[in-house]
Amino acid sequence: MDYNNVYSFWVEYSNFLEAINDVKEYENLIIKLKPDENENLTTKSNQLKICIKIWINYLIFMEQHDDDDKIDKKWEKLLNFVKIFKHLTFKKVWINYLNYLFEKKDNQNLWQDVFKTVVTNHGKPSIFKSLINQLYANNKFDEIRFVYNIFISYNPFIEQTWQDYVKLETMLQDGPRVRYLYTSIISIFIKHNTKEDQYTKFILNCLNDFVKFETEEGEYSFVRKEIWAKYLLSELQEAGKEITNFFKNKLQVWIDCAYWELKSPTEKQLLEYDNEDDTEAEIQMVLTEDNKNNCRAVFSRGIEFFKDDFNKKLALLNQYIDFEKNYGNDIQLVTALEKRLPVNGVFVDDNDVEESNKLDGLMDLIDQLE
Repeated sequence: MDYNNVYSFWVEYSNFLEAINDVKEYENLIIKLKPDENENLTTKSNQLKICIKIWINYLIFMEQHDDDDKIDKKWEKLLNFVKIFKHLTFKKVWINYLNYLFEKKDNQNLWQDVFKTVVTNHGKPSIFKSLINQLYANNKFDEIRFVYNIFISYNPFIEQTWQDYVKLETMLQDGPRVRYLYTSIISIFIKHNTKEDQYTKFILNCLNDFVKFETEEGEYSFVRKEIWAKYLLSELQEAGKEITNFFKNKLQVWIDCAYWELKSPTEKQLLEYDNEDDTEAEIQMVLTEDNKNNCRAVFSRGIEFFKDDFNKKLALLNQYIDFEKNYGNDIQLVTALEKRLPVNGVFVDDNDVEESNKLDGLMDLIDQLE
């Protein structure tokens, strides 16, 4: 067997040298395993992998025996060697070196410099992920943000990167950053969504998570005025038309918005809450006729939007009817809505249908939602 290229053999041998504390032989071993300094090497040869592994193990072992100055110089030797192979990143070398610098604690400025150099000059997904894990363990959240920003610049269409970044900011309860990330995701991915809708599911999930986050934070006015109004209920102006039109054409978004209005405090309720003396009391949600009317307003707006899309209009109208049967108390209104259902595949003209007085002023309510 050509043991020179057997990785496990040399790892076991280095462990043996550590056990007998044979530093001199350990250093000779690195020289023996060191491959030619061929900067045109296209891939990491097995010999190169073995050499780097043993060299790192040696440095970690020597940290227990040498002073910092000597260890710094030993690390410098390894770094100078790997820099010869400019097209290779040597993730484990840089990760271990950064960990060494961080553990020293006496020169964090150097750690910062090396960290930024590694991220900007040697970064690729595997390094970014390893660094993030290392930084999490040391609670260095600003540095994690730096890595995520470079990671996203490296490839802005890796969905998991955005999800992990949002998860970080959510954990840190940084509301403004979470908002910025969600709005950035929606804007970037909609603009690059192909005809195959490759990002559609991700975008819709982000919108749902965005609404859920802000709702759980009690930011009902923000959801109403900055999410639903911006992405769904606004008129199709030229600015942002692409984004708004994307959501308007999604049936489920209308349904989600309608039921969010049903189950969330109205602006009137929020104002009453703000005027209460007990500012620490939680908002007690009470289902009122205003909530139902807000929900009706969204259904009506959606049905009007889908006037030229038979299937979506029918589906939303049926949702509206189900809502009235479950939450309403006006049989006449249900009857009026059912009369709007298509006959022989044709919708009755909405303008010819006399609905209950409960529908009066719905357009005013719609305007209030914007």
